[in-house]
Amino acid sequence: MLKGKKKSQTKKHKERKKQLNVIKNAYTQLDNKSKYLKKILIPLLALSGIICALPFILSAIDFPIYYINPLTFVMGGLILGVLGIFYPLITWKNKEADINAKIHFFITHLRVLAISDLSLKEIIKVLGGNKAYGTLGEEMRKISVLSDQWKLPLAKSFLFLSKRTPSKILKDFLDRFSQSLNSGVDAREFIETEQGAVLQEYKTMYETANDHITILNEVYVSLLISIIFVMSLGIVLPIVMGGENMSTFVYLSSFLLITAEGLLLYLLRSMIPPDEIWHVTGEKGKQEIEMNKLFYLSVGGSILIGVFLFLGKYLGFLPFLMIVPNELLAACSVTPL
Repeated sequence: MLKGKKKSQTKKHKERKKQLNVIKNAYTQLDNKSKYLKKILIPLLALSGIICALPFILSAIDFPIYYINPLTFVMGGLILGVLGIFYPLITWKNKEADINAKIHFFITHLRVLAISDLSLKEIIKVLGGNKAYGTLGEEMRKISVLSDQWKLPLAKSFLFLSKRTPSKILKDFLDRFSQSLNSGVDAREFIETEQGAVLQEYKTMYETANDHITILNEVYVSLLISIIFVMSLGIVLPIVMGGENMSTFVYLSSFLLITAEGLLLYLLRSMIPPDEIWHVTGEKGKQEIEMNKLFYLSVGGSILIGVFLFLGKYLGFLPFLMIVPNELLAACSVTPL
């Protein structure tokens, strides 16, 4: 019994240490720390403080705010602040997902190039300049820079990057590659034998991600049931207790619903490798550019419509909107999307 407890405690300690190392790497491996501080963290924290203080600011200028729950501003401000603080960790996880999603294409391309007469340095340079691999191509470019500009041997370059990459699959591959080069194994021979191992790791990771979908589905359904219960309680409780104010429960359940949706979307994007619906070259095609333009136009239209409707209602130059609920105005605002 004591040995079992010690083993479980040791395992938990290792897992916590591993998680702390991931968080540490996420913050220490930022590409541009000053840019993160100046353009992301400080602006988001400042915006978070302004949004949290909006109820007091609007009350000071006699803006009619009695119908808006102050918790709305506080919750919105806190979300922005949390996003600013955890931005490096979110970026780190996104890089890991991007590398894992393209590792099977990468190892296949690597073997094709290895069959040719190109040297290993030239192969790494070709893969590092390929925009279709995204973060993985950027990692290969770092190896090329270390090898060409800093004159570091490829074995040491692989080992150096393996300690700093977010992907476990890529880390293990680079470790094995470094050891094989130090042992004198031919690069072509290693790549040909390694392709199967990397693809097997990718297969395991993909099947595990598919199992996670089932788990996320069950968690999501449970969260929805809980949120609906809170919302129902907010509707029924004022009637039972004789009160009329149900806004607290409604705002709380709405906030929980939005948070659950956001977390689910983030978990899906970070845990499940994406399946591309068309060929990815790293360059945006005409259709993708047009879709992006339509999306930005829709977002801009939604913002303009929302500002116009809410100002028209609360500043009084559209008095007929006074009888229209805020929920309906919000639905009209996002219609362009």
